[in-house]
Amino acid sequence: MRVLLLTQYYPPEPVFQCADLARGLRARGHEVQVITGFPCYPTGRTYDGFRQRYCDEQWLDGVLVTRIPQIPDHSRSVIRRVIYYLSFALSAATIGLWRARPADVLLVYQSAFPIGLAAWVISRIRRMPYVLDVVDLWPESVAASGMIRNRLLLSMIRKAMQFIYRRAERINIITQGYWNTLESLGVPAEKLSLIYYWPPMGQFDPVPYDVHLARETGLHERFNVMYSGAMGPVQDLASVIEAAVLLRDLPEIQFVFVGDGLEHGALITLA
Repeated sequence: MRVLLLTQYYPPEPVFQCADLARGLRARGHEVQVITGFPCYPTGRTYDGFRQRYCDEQWLDGVLVTRIPQIPDHSRSVIRRVIYYLSFALSAATIGLWRARPADVLLVYQSAFPIGLAAWVISRIRRMPYVLDVVDLWPESVAASGMIRNRLLLSMIRKAMQFIYRRAERINIITQGYWNTLESLGVPAEKLSLIYYWPPMGQFDPVPYDVHLARETGLHERFNVMYSGAMGPVQDLASVIEAAVLLRDLPEIQFVFVGDGLEHGALITLA
């Protein structure tokens, strides 16, 4: 089978699922092309060694990776974030459409709703079905983050998502809660597949305890509760710090945050 994978995020960005999936499909004999952006997540700045240009293609692990331009951003500005998402969707529906090789199916990493619209355009013009991997619910996620509060705009996004859902051949979701939400929007259950996230290959394999590293990082002889990942409004890590305050009488317990994001500086201040 020939698979075209459309995703705004791809390594070296810290989003491993698409690369794992692409490599896994290739190992099983399928042809895979990835259409993605020049890396800029989560800093909102194009990575060193890359620059935003018309197109760049390279083979990675037997997978053709086609990079197309976008306007990087990862700020609190609603307008800038919208431009970021729309710029990639526009590139995908034009440059990506032009550079896409013949495929039997389009698999879409649905992280923001504009990419779903680009997928519909590619699907229509190239006459191939598209499958959504829904990893972020819109408009629910932006409403929860507080970035968009306008009810009319949220309603318009919801209508756009219903359009995208209706035209998808299948929809993969990552939690039962997502399943329930999509069913409430009228998506037939027979169109849905619940596929839980998996850990990145090799990243969380057990390793021997390193006492020197533990001492250097302040983890030795403590009961460590660790969070690793994005630090944004949706994660609400401030509530974890508030919980830690309640445990001050248990000094052996410490909470450890590893990662970056919009709330990183504010969390340091709060801590």
